[in-house]
Amino acid sequence: MIILQTPIIVAALMGTAYIATAIEPTQQSVKNSEAKGIRITSDKLVAQIDKAQIVYSGNVKVTQSGTVITAERLKIVYDPDTVRDKDGSLKAAAIRKVIARGRVKILYKNIVAEADEAIYTMKSAVLVLTGNPSRVTRDGVLMTGSKITLQRSDGTLAVEGEGESRVRAIFNPDESQTK
Repeated sequence: MIILQTPIIVAALMGTAYIATAIEPTQQSVKNSEAKGIRITSDKLVAQIDKAQIVYSGNVKVTQSGTVITAERLKIVYDPDTVRDKDGSLKAAAIRKVIARGRVKILYKNIVAEADEAIYTMKSAVLVLTGNPSRVTRDGVLMTGSKITLQRSDGTLAVEGEGESRVRAIFNPDESQTK
């Protein structure tokens, strides 16, 4: 396992913290989303209010403030206690977790992260990329492993290998200077 103190993809998934405005968007929440520049496109959307989740599937693309996330499926899980008011009416909900699956690619400035699955947990501010291999590229540095964990709170990046899929780090400073 490799552990680095670096904000390598801290901001790469920041956009997912704001990608959903409410389970049933109001006209005001749509205006707020457009003002923040959030756009989600997919082939299908299923909102399950009782399960406190929204699932986008098929060619999912999320864009916000220079961050682009693509995947086959994106699930936004809300805190169930924040979905309904005491009287049972719907309200804006707090996001608990964002899960992207299937050829996940996150682009942010000069950072590219790729994985089979990316899970971002809001409360702990932890991003976990899994797949064989998951990879992060930044400024001529490529890191691969079966699991990449980023702790946003302190910028710690941990890369783990599994079985034959060992951790790899390739440093190519010449490439970063040509960009």
